[in-house]
Amino acid sequence: MGLKEDIFDDLKYYDKSYKFVVFKGFLELNDDGKVYIEDLAKYFRDFYLKRKKQNKIIEAQNSVLQEIESMNLSELKDQIVKKPINFVDVLLVEEDQVKIRDVRAWRQLSADDYQEISEFVENKIEKYFDNLTDKIKGNKIENYIEQIGDLDLKSLNDSFKKVVENYAQARMNEMYSGHELGETFRNNMPETIKKYISIKGDLSVDNFKVKGSIGMGNWAKVPWLAIMDKGITTTTQEGVYVVYLFSQDMERVYLTLNQGVTNANSDELKSTKNEVRKKLNLEELNTTDNVKLADSGTGAQYETSTIGYILYEADDILNKQITEEQLIEDLYLLLDYYQAYKDQVYYDNSKRQTVPGSTLSTEEKIAHIKNYLTAHGFYYPSGMLENFYLSLKTKPFVLLAGISGTGKTKLVEHFAHALGCTSENKRYELISVRPDWNDSSDLLGYKNLEGKFVPGPMINILQNAQSNPNDIHIVCLDEMNLARVEYYFSEFLSKMETRHNHNGHILSAPLFTEEDFEKPEDKTEYAGLRIPDNLYIVGTVNMDETTHHFSKKVLDRANTIEFSQVELSQLNLTDSENRPAPLERVDNGFLKPDFISMSDCPGGEEEFIHAQVVDPLSETNNILEKASLHVGYRVRDEIAFYMLYNKRHSLLEHGDREAFDFQLMQKILPRIQGSSQLIKNVIIDLFKLAADVEQFNDMQDNPRKIINQRKNDDPDDGYETMKYPRSAEKLALMHERMQQDGFTSYWL
Repeated sequence: MGLKEDIFDDLKYYDKSYKFVVFKGFLELNDDGKVYIEDLAKYFRDFYLKRKKQNKIIEAQNSVLQEIESMNLSELKDQIVKKPINFVDVLLVEEDQVKIRDVRAWRQLSADDYQEISEFVENKIEKYFDNLTDKIKGNKIENYIEQIGDLDLKSLNDSFKKVVENYAQARMNEMYSGHELGETFRNNMPETIKKYISIKGDLSVDNFKVKGSIGMGNWAKVPWLAIMDKGITTTTQEGVYVVYLFSQDMERVYLTLNQGVTNANSDELKSTKNEVRKKLNLEELNTTDNVKLADSGTGAQYETSTIGYILYEADDILNKQITEEQLIEDLYLLLDYYQAYKDQVYYDNSKRQTVPGSTLSTEEKIAHIKNYLTAHGFYYPSGMLENFYLSLKTKPFVLLAGISGTGKTKLVEHFAHALGCTSENKRYELISVRPDWNDSSDLLGYKNLEGKFVPGPMINILQNAQSNPNDIHIVCLDEMNLARVEYYFSEFLSKMETRHNHNGHILSAPLFTEEDFEKPEDKTEYAGLRIPDNLYIVGTVNMDETTHHFSKKVLDRANTIEFSQVELSQLNLTDSENRPAPLERVDNGFLKPDFISMSDCPGGEEEFIHAQVVDPLSETNNILEKASLHVGYRVRDEIAFYMLYNKRHSLLEHGDREAFDFQLMQKILPRIQGSSQLIKNVIIDLFKLAADVEQFNDMQDNPRKIINQRKNDDPDDGYETMKYPRSAEKLALMHERMQQDGFTSYWL
């Protein structure tokens, strides 16, 4: 028997892949039948590390190679000598080299012999890992199915069958509101997906948002069921996520690794798609651009954005040719690819020291800031960061209110840091308010007994902002209402109201004139100091027995964002080296207001302002007027500015309705407090408006029960069953407080 046959016989019996990989390395590296052990150990290590990077199975679970990343070269050399080399009879070890035993026979091998041996080894490796993959997957799926069988769940198979059988007919001929297919997409399928994720074992279901939709108020051409890693995205408008897409004709269902299409153009979608395909080995997915969803609209855009997919034909679903086991296996495969995307693409793109903010759109900047916050361990509900940005853009004074410890101060700090504003570069200042502050001198400064001006904590950043007009500067007034805000901040607020456009800049009246100082050097340095248009002030507010309430004067001049939602399960423990980098070169245009007065608004927006601002605000004001709580022109204008910015950038998932909902919460509801029947009637009427309730009997109906019923119909965010769900939820709480205590206010 010749050497070639001896090699085939040597590799005939095996327990692991070690033999094949060592011999493959020997074939590629040998010089006249000799290879240094160190070179062979490096090849061996790189082979398995490459498989790990490609998200492939490395070896059996009991293999020492599961720890290959932590093994040093010396350990690897001992490993390959002890096991594979000593079990390959045609090889031997001499000192620091691995050699072929029969050198003469080796030299006599023809080129065809050599090629045949190489192909034999490659085939053995491929077959080994195919069998191992099938075995591991088979064991996992069998275990998953056994666990799932104990749960009272609607199967994906049954839900898919229901959709492909009925959706097209329902969309053309049946009422959207209250349809059972809405329950299938909003509740049944998400609940099943969440259970499957929890059973998988290597993922936390709390880190995922699962949402299905048949449209917003009207039937969607392409209904969908999305699975979003909250560390990447919490909205289907942007970012990468896993999503089931049902074609418009209901002939096909696609399980896809996909991207949000709302905040990206076609070129950006294609660029991301190509990058992910290049960096990940998607060999088990279809990556041909042959997805057929719809003839137009968002569904057609998803054809471009799809990174990879698995196709299910409707006939196979209806005829039960696709088993639940297959659906689970495919789901887990996509989730594994999704995790690989997060580790190898998403985090990799965030490792740079800085990200060039000047090249990013507003939507991309906000998405990056959101990822920056999440990676630092702070999770905020969907729409919160977008709302914070829109509020700051509308007016450079925002209040963050809520119980202590909900991340108000950290939001300001990390938002500032994400924009490159730090205390080191004098573009971020944390000012802790003291309970004994009682006039503006505590904030801005005072004259000492010698007549010398002693600047307050606000002055340095005011001066720095004025000297660097293109750079954003952010101040956090921490625990702002430990002292009475009207006492120490009213003068500053009054100056802020004098802002006006002048030669492309927004100017306020001077904070100081020469008459305010005695010393010539103080007049030179401080007289004429104004509030620059690149300074943004955020006050954090704790509402408890140790703090003071706000007057309507302050509330009218700010957007008040409430922090009450806490998700303790959101840990988001990201290694520091994988955290997204701050943005660089973000100029003041990102936050600088475009509108100071209504006359600054574009002429073509008059119809929009009437329909989306004036009409709903007038309806609200008619209710408020009964208790003399109605708002004036300032509030109208600032709500209009907020709505216009959202329209321009399409930041909030539910568009104009969600934008107005936030403004109701932040500009209207904080004004309401009291114990009279008049206040109670205002709350009930506003609740009817927000929850879209026509009839309400205060003796029989309960806002909380109505909210809970609407949540059962739409558990995700409420915008399919209520007009303004955030405000409706708050008003229900205020109504409960009135019923229980005889008094209510926004500050529960």
